Amino acid sequence: EEEEIINVLPQENQYLNEVVRERRQVAYTHQENGTDKLTFLLPVIAEQACYRCHDKQKPIRGVLKITTSLLSVREAIQASRSQALLILVGSVLGSLLVVGILIHWSLVQRIKMVTVAMEKISHGDFTQRIPVTGLLEVVHMAESFNAMTVEVVRGYSRLTEEQNKLTTVIRSAQEAIIVTNAAGKVVLINPAAERILEKTQETLVNEGFFSVVDDPDYVRHFIAHNGMGTPDTLVYKNRVLNFFAATIYNSQNLPIGSAALIRDITQEKRLEERLRLLSYTDKLTGLYNRRRMEELLEKEYERARRYSLPLSVLFFDIDHFKKFNDTYGHDMGDKVLEMVVRLAKDHCRNVYYPFRYGGEEFCIILTDTEERGAFLAANRFRQTLESTIVEDEIHVTCSIGIATFPGV
Repeated sequence: EEEEIINVLPQENQYLNEVVRERRQVAYTHQENGTDKLTFLLPVIAEQACYRCHDKQKPIRGVLKITTSLLSVREAIQASRSQALLILVGSVLGSLLVVGILIHWSLVQRIKMVTVAMEKISHGDFTQRIPVTGLLEVVHMAESFNAMTVEVVRGYSRLTEEQNKLTTVIRSAQEAIIVTNAAGKVVLINPAAERILEKTQETLVNEGFFSVVDDPDYVRHFIAHNGMGTPDTLVYKNRVLNFFAATIYNSQNLPIGSAALIRDITQEKRLEERLRLLSYTDKLTGLYNRRRMEELLEKEYERARRYSLPLSVLFFDIDHFKKFNDTYGHDMGDKVLEMVVRLAKDHCRNVYYPFRYGGEEFCIILTDTEERGAFLAANRFRQTLESTIVEDEIHVTCSIGIATFPGV
């Protein structure tokens, strides 16, 4: 069982997990009691016959471990060298001496070949292979070396592939991404970060991670509290940004760096404001609509009731507006509505709210205004409207109703 294997060999958890997860052979080198060793882990995969006695949900029945000591290879080489020397010493024939010298030369060359190949691999050249020829010990060493190289190449290829994928995602992201190492040095900046923050990569590196939005205290507080109690929306260089930053931890829960993700939401906020205005305003007149009137009226009523303040409302409509439309046409009717709206806006103070209730009906909320003040405001508006010429000596009148809180 996977769990039993891990409990028995906890130091090999990483490789065992890889064997069980990917169901393939894994080879790695390690030291044991000061001795270099090469270990192969092979999965024992359950076949159809195994399911008679075992759970089908566990396709891996176990892991076969084969460990060979690299020291034995070196000892074998040394033994062969000693044997060759003994042969040389005991040999009285020139031919045997020549054979011993040739064998010795062959071993040294193979060892040099392995040394050179290992040095090249350490510098990133993974194409190195050792010919599998010669003495048995040399053959074993060459096979082990080549197998190790194959595994290193596979691991490096997978790592490079994942790194390329991650790089592509980061560079093509529309959000600004900035990452530091454990020492706090900025090591990764994508193109979006330069565009959104309007800073070059060199500037971002030199200024440091905490100065990405020119407010080090804000960034430090955000990371220290994981964003809790810190606003994640800020205005920076006429842009509205959504900001997030956090510390990156490894599997041992040790900090290995920090990362910031910054999104430009300026257009979203503008669209949000536009949609809000569209939902609250009348398309023709530009006044607040009935929906907004009901919300504000409820709000002002609660304020007036709580603080014992007067509140008045004017309702008015244009007299004979249908007949006016039928006589002069709807274009002229629209001009009348626009004129009434203009007068209503000019007539209202900042604390008064004009609305289009519907059709030719309008409403004005008069805050902090008692009945007499509302009557004077209504009469003044009516007179102003009647004295205004729309077009070609056309005059318009209106009828106004007044409601006041508290009532009499």
